[in-house]
Amino acid sequence: MLWWPAFLSGQITLFGSMMYSYRVRGISALILLGVLLTCIACSGPADEPAIADNNQPTVEPTAATPEEEVLVEEELIEEAVVEEAPDAESESSGEAEVEEPTAPPPTAEADVSTAPPPTAEPEPTMTATPMPVLDPMWFVDSDGNLIPDFIEEEAGFDPLIDDCAPAMCQMSDGGSALTQEQNVLIVLDASGSMAEPFGSETRMSASKEALRDYVLVTSDLANIGLLVYGHEGDNTEAGKPESCDIVELLGEFGSITPVNIEGVLAQFEPNGWTPIARALEAAETILGEKVGAVNRIILVTDGLETCDGDPVAVADRLHNQPNIDLVVDVIGLGVTNSEEVSQLASIAEAGGGTYYSAQNQEEFRQSLGDSVDEVFNRANFAFCIVENGVNYNVCTNTLYNRSTIRIRQEILKAPQSETADQLDDLIEAIELNRETADASFEAYRDDLEQLLADQRERDLQRQELFGDE
Repeated sequence: MLWWPAFLSGQITLFGSMMYSYRVRGISALILLGVLLTCIACSGPADEPAIADNNQPTVEPTAATPEEEVLVEEELIEEAVVEEAPDAESESSGEAEVEEPTAPPPTAEADVSTAPPPTAEPEPTMTATPMPVLDPMWFVDSDGNLIPDFIEEEAGFDPLIDDCAPAMCQMSDGGSALTQEQNVLIVLDASGSMAEPFGSETRMSASKEALRDYVLVTSDLANIGLLVYGHEGDNTEAGKPESCDIVELLGEFGSITPVNIEGVLAQFEPNGWTPIARALEAAETILGEKVGAVNRIILVTDGLETCDGDPVAVADRLHNQPNIDLVVDVIGLGVTNSEEVSQLASIAEAGGGTYYSAQNQEEFRQSLGDSVDEVFNRANFAFCIVENGVNYNVCTNTLYNRSTIRIRQEILKAPQSETADQLDDLIEAIELNRETADASFEAYRDDLEQLLADQRERDLQRQELFGDE
């Protein structure tokens, strides 16, 4: 019995099935059908073998070569994986349509057994999952050392005080006198009304004289900045846009000294309107990244906002920035109108500071004197720590080491998350604070005698210029 007629019969059956299922079209299919029919017609006697022996195979002249068979099979496979188009569309186009990866199925009767293109539907996690943020407890730092209170408690320390400092050297607000830089930004009103009399001089001249003395006694202990508003344009309606728009930081922050203060103060005179809110927004840019420092804004003005801003809201935002220690004090020069007093007092309250009413030069200096005292007290506590805190560095390094280890344990819970990135930034800030503490301690200790002598001299100036409270 010949084996190949049965084989060809099976191939014809398979071919017909594939023709039906996949709608094979084209000349390659017709050629194969012709080859198969020719082979059947030319078949020999039933008892004649198709292959005489293994070394000399008999090949019929019209049979398909292996390469042709492989080519046909590949064409059939290609047709099989292409999604079948609707009959009407196939008839009109004459060829199979391949669905674009991002296009929806052309009709509602699309083959449900075919998997949808991988990009046909958006990934829900790209838009539905909010970016993680740190819990608010990570921003509660009562003593200003950048270590969250709950981490400090877990490390065995009191977060409300600098318990590495000797008892005699601890400040009432619990801050770290040695590590916290002091920044004071004077925000000075230079609107037209500052040219009005204030005792024996004008409000502006009294302000400049007091600020000159303030820089004299504090610039070695704190970074001083001067921000001026209302000095451009004029106080007419035509000059209002320019006057309300321009706020200027005179000199680099922290660079104002008794040597250059005269030149800085000579750069402006009272002119225009009163954009307090815009000035505080500029202060936010200047002080908003002073993490780990004690930041104070002293707003000196003789009236309320006249440029349609909301200074109370800005002061509230300034004071409540996470991980930023910042307060806003307000000194009202000659302000008696109840509406103006109310707004200025509200600015100070929202900013976590104090409102001072200064009706004469003496009261003005007393108001500034409170800030001078704050700067001096923090410096004196720092000197006290260096003079009496023999093991201060050992204690603080223990605190920092325990705290950073605990924070790294938190990072390991989700090492590739946004939360982990934020905690890495926190560790970096804490390490920088540790370096600052070590450097300050060593610098103070190496030159302590001279520093204490300079401080005694400054204290005499303070008492003379601002009184000793």
